Amino acid sequence: MTEHTKQLRPLDALRRSIQATRDEADASRISPPPSAAAGPLLMLVVAGVALAMTDAVGGASDWAALARLLAGLGATDAAREVAAWMREPVSGSNHRLIYWALNCQLWYLLLPLLWATAAARIPMRQLGLGVGRLRAHLPAYATLALLLFPLLLLVSGQPAFLRVYPYFDPLPGAPLWPDFWRLELLYFAQFAAVEFFFRGFLVQGLRSTFGYASIYVSLLPYCMIHFGKPLPEVLAALVAGLVLGHLSLASRSIWPGVSLHIFAAATMDLAVLWRKGLLG
Repeated sequence: MTEHTKQLRPLDALRRSIQATRDEADASRISPPPSAAAGPLLMLVVAGVALAMTDAVGGASDWAALARLLAGLGATDAAREVAAWMREPVSGSNHRLIYWALNCQLWYLLLPLLWATAAARIPMRQLGLGVGRLRAHLPAYATLALLLFPLLLLVSGQPAFLRVYPYFDPLPGAPLWPDFWRLELLYFAQFAAVEFFFRGFLVQGLRSTFGYASIYVSLLPYCMIHFGKPLPEVLAALVAGLVLGHLSLASRSIWPGVSLHIFAAATMDLAVLWRKGLLG
């Protein structure tokens, strides 16, 4: 066996694995009667509402929308308390991050999950919330984590990433425990919501309609939610969306993707804190 042949074997195996997942997903497509088209259409409408609401009121700087809503409902004291909490001189920026993370849970997880289970009667396992074939695909996720680690360490030193991460705003000389780690847990939880929305609700939920192409349905909005972050991260979101979408279809589970997302986020935050001299 030549050296060239040895090098081709892993690539051939990868191509076969991708093609097998593509064939399986496409084979699962259902040809519904015209009246059943409302199912995927409503799913896309729910997804659109979730994305629109996240953009309109779900950002860290959009807390004023909540204050206006409370004031409009007559809860003026609560509106003033929200405003005071968000504008605290010391912790206001971190409070705004809590607001953002909770909004991710509301619009990316609770709204689509409520519609899927209560209205559409879609089993949660069909949305990637089960273990699926997780064990068979753990090596692929572990390989991705190993490949990501040195890349994350490298880019963590770039000015664009140093300006953005971590989202938590530590006070000079203040310990990271407990505030940083509490906020990190909330930060990690929003990754579960994001993975559910893009790789569960959209990719898995639309598999029976679009087959393997459900990955592409979720790809552009996934890239767009990264707007405002460093350009390399925005472009990397396209690659990540393809890879995580494929692995979600292959494993029938979102949990390895959630774990990979958390690993990448934790690595980036800790690397940036280390570069800023805030770990020691």
